[in-house]
Amino acid sequence: MDQIEPWEKKGLPFIQAEFWTDRYRITGKVYMPVGVGRTWRLSDIMNKTDRSFIPVTDVTIMTLDTKEAVWQGNFLALHKVFIVMATSQDQN
Repeated sequence: MDQIEPWEKKGLPFIQAEFWTDRYRITGKVYMPVGVGRTWRLSDIMNKTDRSFIPVTDVTIMTLDTKEAVWQGNFLALHKVFIVMATSQDQN
């Protein structure tokens, strides 16, 4: 079975994003769609009604109250209904 290349090696554009739920602060990379003739923003991804989940890579989840890291991983599918606040930190 062939190994899938990481998105970074394919040169896909991403933003460093931060999401808050009612208990957690989630940070990681959100890759933007390409080849559609426009520049995407985090708000465009949030407002897409045909997608319930946001794929996030290089993820860190921290508690809001103690700021302790409770999980780190390569991938998280974050359901939009749990997001209270979202912000982008930069764009490559």
